[in-house]
Amino acid sequence: PILRRRPEKVPPTPLKLIMGYQRLNKSLVKFKRPAEYQRWEKYSVNNILWIEEGNHHNTTRRYTLVFTSNSTCSVVRSDLGNGCEIWVPKSALSQGPSPCCNFLYQLLCGKQQYQMSNSSCPQEEPLTPSLSDEDSSEELSEE
Repeated sequence: PILRRRPEKVPPTPLKLIMGYQRLNKSLVKFKRPAEYQRWEKYSVNNILWIEEGNHHNTTRRYTLVFTSNSTCSVVRSDLGNGCEIWVPKSALSQGPSPCCNFLYQLLCGKQQYQMSNSSCPQEEPLTPSLSDEDSSEELSEE
């Protein structure tokens, strides 16, 4: 087999992420956070997603890419509690993480696993971030 490197795409700057969580009372909190891709030491490609602190939620996050299959899952190490996470894109949620992601997670990150999402979570359409909003918070009630 021949392996070819994909043409490098330049991510849009500034990169804005829409993040959020659901409160116990079922209200949904969403906020925009500036982020950037970074390169760790001698790596030749960006392998870190750095999420900057904002006005309302002032905690930074660094996610280091451990493995990705791009279409089905990624294993990332988080600086929050020195843990790991498996990220699955919406298009692959029905099948879950690949056996390779599960294997690498257990090998590199430990045997404890916590399910952080499920199919009953609301599937909201993402907000369209404006480049001028540094950080905003919006509470939406589930109807």
